[in-house]
Amino acid sequence: MRLIGSAFTVVFVQLFFSAVLFLFIIFTGCNLSKDNPIEKINKADSLRSATQIKNDFPLDSVIENILCEKNNQFSYAVFLPKNYQGNKGWPVILFFDPHAAGDLPLKKYRSIANEFGFILAGSNSSKNNLNTPGIYPEIYKALRADIQQKFNVENNRIYLAGFSGGARVALSFGLADTSIAGVIANSAGFDPASSPMREGFAFCGIAGDEDFNLLEQRRTEKNLLPYQGIFHQLMEFNGKHEWAPEEQMRDAFVFLGCVALTKKFPTPEKEIIINRCQTLENELKNTTDKKLRLKILQRTACFKQAGVCSVGIQKEIEGLNNSVFNKKIVEEEEKADAEETTLQNNLTQKIFSENVTWWQKTVTKWQSADKNKPEHKLNCRLQSYMSMVVYLILQSPEGKKEVLLREKLLAIYELVDPENPEWAYQKAVLRAQQNNRAEALQLLNECARLNFNDKMRVANQAEFSLLFNDSSFPSSLK
Repeated sequence: MRLIGSAFTVVFVQLFFSAVLFLFIIFTGCNLSKDNPIEKINKADSLRSATQIKNDFPLDSVIENILCEKNNQFSYAVFLPKNYQGNKGWPVILFFDPHAAGDLPLKKYRSIANEFGFILAGSNSSKNNLNTPGIYPEIYKALRADIQQKFNVENNRIYLAGFSGGARVALSFGLADTSIAGVIANSAGFDPASSPMREGFAFCGIAGDEDFNLLEQRRTEKNLLPYQGIFHQLMEFNGKHEWAPEEQMRDAFVFLGCVALTKKFPTPEKEIIINRCQTLENELKNTTDKKLRLKILQRTACFKQAGVCSVGIQKEIEGLNNSVFNKKIVEEEEKADAEETTLQNNLTQKIFSENVTWWQKTVTKWQSADKNKPEHKLNCRLQSYMSMVVYLILQSPEGKKEVLLREKLLAIYELVDPENPEWAYQKAVLRAQQNNRAEALQLLNECARLNFNDKMRVANQAEFSLLFNDSSFPSSLK
C-alpha cells in the first residue's frame, strides 16, 4: 500500500479538518473511542423505583444508577446534599462526562455540593461518538424531566456542566434551552457569533494549562467581551485535559452564585460568596506582582457585579480596561496564542511529511525541556493537541484504508499520548485484521494495563471474536 502524497495532504488538511473537526467540536473529547449506540440498561436490581426514591432517598450519598421513568433506556447518577429537604427549591447541575461516567463528577465534587446546597446529577447515557447523534436531545430531555419530577428544583437555577465532549453537549443544550441559567464548560469553548446568545446567560470556562483546548477557551473568553448582559469567566488551573480540581470547581460554583445574586435569584450560599470575595481581597492586599494582581482582579469581576466587593476593589476593576499594563499583557497573550496556533498547524502538516524517527526526536525534545520554564506547558499542550489530531485522522476514510499510513499514525499516537489506551486498542484491531494473534493479545493486555474498560466495545469488535476465548485474553475486558 502507498503512503498518502502531498496532494492528499493539502486536501485533507483543508477539507477534513473543516468538516470532521466540526463534528469533533460538538461531540468529542480526550481518550476518544468509537462507541456503540446507547444500549438499554438491564440493571433493574441496582436501580431504585420512583416510589423508593421519593420515600427513601439517602442524603449525602451518590446513587449511581437511576432509570428515567419516561424513557428507561437512559439512566443517571444523583447526589442530594446532606441538608436537602423537599419543601423548597434547590439549585441543580446536570453533568455530562465524555465517557458516560455519570457518578464521576458527583463523587469528585460532592463536598462542594454539600457546602453550597446543590443537587448534582450525571448522565450515564451521554458519551462521545454515539453513532446516532440525534439521540443526545432524547438523553437531555429524559434527564431534565426526571430530575424535575423526582426532586424539588429551583427552576431559576438549573445549570449544565461537562468535560471535553461532555462540555460540548452541555453547551449545545445550555445555549439553546432558555430555561438554563448557565453552563460550566470544562475543557471546551464555543463561538458566540455562531450561537444563540441571550441576556443573563452565565458561562464559566475551565481548562488546565497543559490542555490543548486552553486556546479555544481563551478565544471564547475574548469573543464574549463585546456581548453586554452575558456573564462569563475563564479559570485556568495547573493540569492537563481533565476534570478540574475541586478548588477550581468550587470557584465555578461561586461564580454561578454571584450571577444568581446579580439577577436577584434565591442565593442561600451568599455568605460563602462574600467570604470568598474577602479572601481574594486579602490576597490583593498582599500582592505586589502586577501580573498576579491582574489575574486576581479578573477573578473578582463577578463579585463586583454581585455587589459584594469593597469600593476600592470596584474602582480598581473599573480601571482595568484603561490600564496600559493590562493592554500590554493582553497583547502578549494574544501573540503567544497566535504563535501556538501556527505551531499546531505546522505539526499537523508534519504528520504527513516527517517520518516516525522525526517524531521520536521531537517528543523526546518536548519531554526533556526544563519543567520550570513556560515552554514546558506549551510542549504539553502541543503533545496533547497532536493526540487529538492523530485520532481524528485515524477515523477518516483514508486513515482507515491506507495501512502504511495507519501504521505511522499509530506509532505517532503512542509517542505523543502513551498513557491513552486508544492507541493500543486501535493497534490491536489492526493486528487482528492482519492475523497477528500474539501481538493483538499483547496489545489488548496493554489496554487493560492502561485502564481501558469499555467491555461492550470489545465484545462488539468483530476482529476480536477469535481471540475472546484465548487464555491470554485479559479478563478485565471480558
